[in-house]
Amino acid sequence: MKIISVGFVWKIRLSLRAEGDKLWAEGDKLWAEAVIEAYGNVTIEWHSHTKCTVDGIDTFDDSI
Repeated sequence: MKIISVGFVWKIRLSLRAEGDKLWAEGDKLWAEAVIEAYGNVTIEWHSHTKCTVDGIDTFDDSI
């Protein structure tokens, strides 16, 4: 089984966010599943809709 890059899923989440609320929710679900797969049960600190820090270590934003 291939593990999808968390950064790749982040980009999908951002593109789905631009498509409307229903797809945005689906993008958030994909994001949460990817974070759990890659990091385990950790804290996600949201700074805005397009920026977060996972486990106090890795920051994801709209520049990725």
